[in-house]
Amino acid sequence: MKPEAVAPLGLSKSDGLEIHTAMMAGDPTAQARLVTLVLKPLVRYLNAKFVEVKDQTLIYDAATDAILSYLKNPQQFNPAKRSLSGYLKMSAEGDLKNALDKEQRRLSKITPLDDVEESIFARNTDMEATENDNSDVPSLVGEELRKTISDPIDQSLVELIANGERKTNVYAEVLNIMHLPIEQQRRLVKQNKDRLTKKLRRLGVKLSENSSER
Repeated sequence: MKPEAVAPLGLSKSDGLEIHTAMMAGDPTAQARLVTLVLKPLVRYLNAKFVEVKDQTLIYDAATDAILSYLKNPQQFNPAKRSLSGYLKMSAEGDLKNALDKEQRRLSKITPLDDVEESIFARNTDMEATENDNSDVPSLVGEELRKTISDPIDQSLVELIANGERKTNVYAEVLNIMHLPIEQQRRLVKQNKDRLTKKLRRLGVKLSENSSER
């Protein structure tokens, strides 16, 4: 049986082509359909292929990044070369390998977490005490942060997270998903916030817990 026939991501070749066609036509429901069908199966696929990777954050990040990359630029996918399922698997595998290489390089550097935290979030010693004082919010996009989180959209989301922003619509505007149903917006916002928060905590960054959406 050919790999496409088993649809390992829960997305047959014909379904993938249909969703891609809808994406290119600007169908506002296509994004939600793709995320619902593919995210969890893609995470399972990466776990099965990279059994040596125990860090579930890296696995989840790779799956999420692959899907978001496609959603931002669907034209980068060529259905004449491979299925959408195969494309997303290849993209997620590449993202995971890059993340593993980056993590290995980071671990090889003997840099105290306190120094990293200070270079990224200068004066960020007590976010809860200053969350209502926007005049003293530190600059969050420093050199170390750019190396770790290079995507401009992710950098904007990090700014919102560290500033204690709680409104879903603010994050949805940055993600360009305002056209989606509110429940879908909340789910995607939460997924991205969880993903970035875990990355920051791996760097030793302390963040306010008062950031639930509303």
